[in-house]
Amino acid sequence: MMTGHADPGPSKSLGVNKSGNCDPSPDVIICLTTLILYRINAQNVQKNLQNVWKSSPGEQRGKTPY
Repeated sequence: MMTGHADPGPSKSLGVNKSGNCDPSPDVIICLTTLILYRINAQNVQKNLQNVWKSSPGEQRGKTPY
C-alpha cells in the first residue's frame, strides 16, 4: 500500500519481507492500519457517548451524529 510498486505479481522484495529482514509484509501493514483506525474510531465513539450524556434531549434535537 505504502510502497511505490504497482505490479501485483511476486517480486524479489516479497522473499525479503517474509524472512523479516526488510520492510514489514503487506499483511503486517494492513493489520497495523486496521488497529490504528480501530483505536481512532473507538475514541470517536467515546466522545460521542460523552456528548450524548452531557446534553439534554432538548439540545439534541436537530443534531444527529450520523
